[in-house]
Amino acid sequence: MDEEYEQTNAQEWQTNTPNRLKKANPPPDSSKKPAYVQRSPPMKPQQTQATARRNDKRNLRTAKPAWLVAEGVKQRQTTRQEQQQQQQQVLLVDLGDDVEHSAEAAWRRHEPPLASISVPDELVWRDQQHEVIARKFGTFVTSQDRSGTAGAITLHMWGEPDAVRHTRQAIHDWVQRESPSKHVLGKCTFSKTRSFLPTQRRNEERRWAREVKRQRFRQLPPLGTVFGAIGTFYWHMQEYQPHEVLGSNYEALDPIRMECSCYVVFQKSIPGFEVMGGIDDVKNALIRLRKACFQIAARQIAPVRKYFLLFDDVNGEIPSAVVLHGFEPLKVIATNGSTVQQPPAKSPRSGNVNENGPTEQEVLTKSIRDVKIGGRSIMLMLAKLHYYRGHIKFRIRLGTFLATQYMSAEDDTYEIDDFQEMLKQSPFRGEVTHEIGKKHSEDTALKTLQSANDVLFPCDSTVRSLIEVKPIYTATFVLADSAGDMRLDISWYEMMDGKKTTLEPLSRRWTRLDRDTTSATSLLDISLINLNRGCAWQFDILAAQVVEANRMRPEFEHFADGVRINSEIALKQRTDQPFVRWSPYPRVKKMQQRVSYQFGVANSDYTLELSRFQDRVFTNKSAVPGDVKSLTYEPRWSLEVWHSEWDKLLTMNEHLNVGAMADWEDGVNFWFPEDDVPGEFGQVKGEKGFEQLISKLTMIEELVLKPDSEMFGGMDIG
Repeated sequence: MDEEYEQTNAQEWQTNTPNRLKKANPPPDSSKKPAYVQRSPPMKPQQTQATARRNDKRNLRTAKPAWLVAEGVKQRQTTRQEQQQQQQQVLLVDLGDDVEHSAEAAWRRHEPPLASISVPDELVWRDQQHEVIARKFGTFVTSQDRSGTAGAITLHMWGEPDAVRHTRQAIHDWVQRESPSKHVLGKCTFSKTRSFLPTQRRNEERRWAREVKRQRFRQLPPLGTVFGAIGTFYWHMQEYQPHEVLGSNYEALDPIRMECSCYVVFQKSIPGFEVMGGIDDVKNALIRLRKACFQIAARQIAPVRKYFLLFDDVNGEIPSAVVLHGFEPLKVIATNGSTVQQPPAKSPRSGNVNENGPTEQEVLTKSIRDVKIGGRSIMLMLAKLHYYRGHIKFRIRLGTFLATQYMSAEDDTYEIDDFQEMLKQSPFRGEVTHEIGKKHSEDTALKTLQSANDVLFPCDSTVRSLIEVKPIYTATFVLADSAGDMRLDISWYEMMDGKKTTLEPLSRRWTRLDRDTTSATSLLDISLINLNRGCAWQFDILAAQVVEANRMRPEFEHFADGVRINSEIALKQRTDQPFVRWSPYPRVKKMQQRVSYQFGVANSDYTLELSRFQDRVFTNKSAVPGDVKSLTYEPRWSLEVWHSEWDKLLTMNEHLNVGAMADWEDGVNFWFPEDDVPGEFGQVKGEKGFEQLISKLTMIEELVLKPDSEMFGGMDIG
């Protein structure tokens, strides 16, 4: 029913078909031209005012619209060539820097190493510091010894001669630091690490032998090798070549090679991959190659953007018009040698009310239908993410809706039907602010939520009341990198140490962003706009690429280790002062600090997070420490809602193996369970959970965004 409604509306907009044409008024030749494509006849004197109004609306649709783009907003590239260029930038696996790929490629081709060094076997098994050293100098270091000889393992090195020489020296220094010294007569220093017990040593020997055997499948097969089976996987994805999404040496397929014990070699003459190994191993590898193509296709999913008007309580007053009002963006409170031009933005609000507008029943019926369409769009997107390999975040955010690309109108005023039609058009663009939007509501939001005992409860069972909920402190950095900016999220929590409160690390997460962007990629943007309150709920699914631990550059690891939090400033809960310190390398492009409070929503497993955040944008590209140009924005408040199980389910995608899929369910009752069984996620058979969620969001909205008539100077006035 809803799909037919959308298709009908789209067809009416494109063909300019008036709904009022009947068979009683056929075209001149109904046999050659169907009635539903005939243009309406000119208005006659006896036509009513309502008929003239409908004609004016039809003429507005018939005329070629003039779309306005807010100043400072970059128009979206829509050409096919540009889309393909953006697609080719996305790799299935984060491969880091290309310098070490050339060194690894030499090893894959069985070229002789440039240098070797013997290292105590227990030191290699325990620490594996040689891998960190190799990444630092852009070399490749490995061993082909399944077992140590005389208590030592020989490490071989590939890469540029100078880099190999520095790598060997660094490994030698590492061994000297960790090994006992007997060079001075009469003096001896003991090893810094304890030796393995006999059982531990046998286990490590077996583990090392298995790993060396697995690693050899990453190389080209030795000449003269006899295989039990050889399979062929044809490359059928014409949009891009294998090396564009799998790496220059097809490194993304290494997990399939090692886990299936098969050699996988690309043959241009096929074109496709030859899989060589045992019969069962080849079968499993071919299946995983097929699923790897599904993972590649999942990364090219077109984002979904839909905007709907939400009427929850009209109180008999149905707006007949929508007016775009100016919106004040975030203020810059400090500039350090940098300038900024804030782009203007406009937010829709309810206009005048008259008798010729739609009835209350029509508005509520259409609003319910739009909510169902939005819920169906969310489930369709989730169904496409089974093969998406990356970090996915699903949140619902309360903010102010801003129109960034819209159709021009006189005095920025639209009839309600025309505005709803404009929301459906592909050129239309809008966004929901990260801040709640109303300054006076933001200033009282924390106090309001801490007193809402009938709506919220503490997430921590050891906390008695809402006012005792302790905040979480988070710092988010966006670091410049040629392969795509790196994003680092570090969090701390409060801990009582006697009578003193300290901040202890809670989590650390690295992700890689797409090129030419400083934010995660949006896969879904469903906005439910409330014209009466001037706010919107945005259902947002964001994705970023997972950073492989063995591909992390040392300078990024050192940066994360060097981030420090100033407990004295942070505990004051003032985000207008920076409470974190960091090193100047690598270059930081953007930094955000947040103080967040999390509450549970009553009778459900949903979590509400209220955060006070502040952004700092660094606009210079100088590599000189201290030479920083930055913009500091005013601190504001944000509000997000999510289900406690969403992050657990989407973690499967973050740790998804190449050639595998996340096996979570994609039903609406699984992702939006009903309230009667809180705690049993996905076990409710009904499908009313999404409507119940909308009711919860409306309740939270009414709680936080109090009418202006109830506010004076930031305080309630009965």
